[in-house]
Amino acid sequence: MEREGLGKERKKYPLWHLHIEPLKVRLIVKQGEGEAPFTEEEVKRRLMQAGIKLPIQEEELRVALHAPPPGEYLLVEGTPPENGKDGWVEWFVQTQEEHRFVEENGRVNYLDFFRIPSVAAGDRIAQIFPPQPGKEGRGVRGEPIPPPPVRAVNIGLGQGVRPDEEGKVIYATINGYLKVKTRSGGYHISVAPTLIQSGDVDLSTGNIRFRGDIQISGNINEGMTVEADGDIRVGGNVMKATVKAGGSILVQGQAIGSHLSAGVSPLQELIFTLEKIKEDLEKVEVGLHQISQTPQGQWILQEEQQTILPVVKLLIQKINPRIGEEIKELAKERQKISLPKDWLEVIDGLQQVQVQLSHTGGSPPDITYVRFQKLLLSLKQLLKENPAEDKKDVKVVLSSLLNSKVESKGDVEVTQRGGYHSIIDAGGSVRGKGSYRGGEIRSGHRIELEEVGSQAGVRTLVEVLDPEGVVHLHKVYPETEVLIGGKGHFFTREEVKVSIRIKEGEIHLTRG
Repeated sequence: MEREGLGKERKKYPLWHLHIEPLKVRLIVKQGEGEAPFTEEEVKRRLMQAGIKLPIQEEELRVALHAPPPGEYLLVEGTPPENGKDGWVEWFVQTQEEHRFVEENGRVNYLDFFRIPSVAAGDRIAQIFPPQPGKEGRGVRGEPIPPPPVRAVNIGLGQGVRPDEEGKVIYATINGYLKVKTRSGGYHISVAPTLIQSGDVDLSTGNIRFRGDIQISGNINEGMTVEADGDIRVGGNVMKATVKAGGSILVQGQAIGSHLSAGVSPLQELIFTLEKIKEDLEKVEVGLHQISQTPQGQWILQEEQQTILPVVKLLIQKINPRIGEEIKELAKERQKISLPKDWLEVIDGLQQVQVQLSHTGGSPPDITYVRFQKLLLSLKQLLKENPAEDKKDVKVVLSSLLNSKVESKGDVEVTQRGGYHSIIDAGGSVRGKGSYRGGEIRSGHRIELEEVGSQAGVRTLVEVLDPEGVVHLHKVYPETEVLIGGKGHFFTREEVKVSIRIKEGEIHLTRG
């Protein structure tokens, strides 16, 4: 204390001030001597003078008043605003091209490293979620503090896609190449029906698998695979390669040492496999129900969380012991195709079943009746929404073939130089120009060929499966066998302009 005037003593106060921010008021106390009284009443007076309306932290103020300087004390604290969330998109399919040389199992794959984002008509592509606004805060003066603004995601739609009625879910309307372009504040989504490959398909491109049409300007070179759900058009040759299309295959050049298959796409093959697995699991379900009706098996339904693995193993052993191998193959095929999330969930569930079927130790298996029923229901729903298609309106067209196999659910047409030591198998008809020497030509109901066999007597088989079918041969050489509906004729001499059909239950030849 210092004396002031007539013997009075003046109280010493430390230096202090209030540091006011929108959300905080701090009391700053420093060493030194100040003029302002440092009392509870004075601090509160200044807070009121500054317009501070939120409650004071009384305990913090009492500590500050009695603690030696320096010090910093939080007297008032507001409520900060809570940030909202901008609109966002959840994707159900692969959206960008992937280049992956190393597979999940660690193996290096130099052929299947390139994965194209492709979709089928009806696939869910994405779901759009609206922005979620934040919550308002409160400043130390009681004023509202707005949260940062949120933005809706900006979605542009091009060809091949549509929104649902509420504009929240985007669907593909065609099979094709999914294009997702990032732009300011969002995305532009479209589906192109055709994937165009300029030049050859070779090691530099990797194998191509696509859920639309594929157009290749060059050749498909040795060891490569091209698969599409739609049509495949090749401007050059197919050389020691594999080509599979859900639609037609049109090759401007020739096929050499290759396998061409039209009418069954990779996706359809997957569906066929899933159908077979579904049939087997339905039989398991029937078996489980039958066993549950016995006194010894009542627990299956009564104790729904108990493992049913031993029972499932016994049933599968009787129904189809290979189901585990079929599920393994399914998992391999899944890696080759870009699939929506609901497909992947079902296949993952089947893989878990396969792992548990081969379980020999370690952590306990968990196939319960509830999980089994849920998986089977999901599988049934998936196949109901994606039924297998029997495509008979497809065709394979090529100029010639050598040491190759051509399969078509529909027709096959060879436009120029015929086929040598090859197999042609068509569900519809076969029409071919040029010579056909060696191998087999088979169709569902009609074959028309320019020349079959050779003067050297190369054995060649021509077969129509339909008993009411017909074979037209413009020239035929010895060692050629023709079958219609299982009945045959073997040529021992050269003939021209021959039509073969069954009349009154016997093979009948018309010449001229």
